Amino acid sequence: MKSKTLLPAMLLIHLCALTAAAKLVACVGDSITYGAGIADRLNDSYPAQLQRILQPYDPAWRVDNYGVSGATLLRQGDLPYIRQGAYTSAQTCNPDVVIIKLGTNDSKPRNWQYKSSFISDYCTRIDDIRIHNRAIEP
Repeated sequence: MKSKTLLPAMLLIHLCALTAAAKLVACVGDSITYGAGIADRLNDSYPAQLQRILQPYDPAWRVDNYGVSGATLLRQGDLPYIRQGAYTSAQTCNPDVVIIKLGTNDSKPRNWQYKSSFISDYCTRIDDIRIHNRAIEP
């Protein structure tokens, strides 16, 4: 698990060097982000690990976990992220950096029947984040 988390964390650290004033990371996603199945998800989910990695660089960094177990990116999926409270919270927290980890649950057959909408729904989610948080750059 640590090796799978290390690469995104290292990429984010590089991004941090580019955006030194940034202090809030919003981790948007499904059960992987939420930390489902992890005995101590509050300390061992990837957002919690990322916070521990960033803290030595600047104690002002905060990483918030907006993961929802079972959430789909697809608007027509069985549990669309956009209909969850975490979606609204992630948009209104004014993050400096957003990490999106959605798509795993979209691959279930009952959801993947809508695969033709996957890319457009993903682009719409990114646009939604940009509209609500103008400071975020691609």
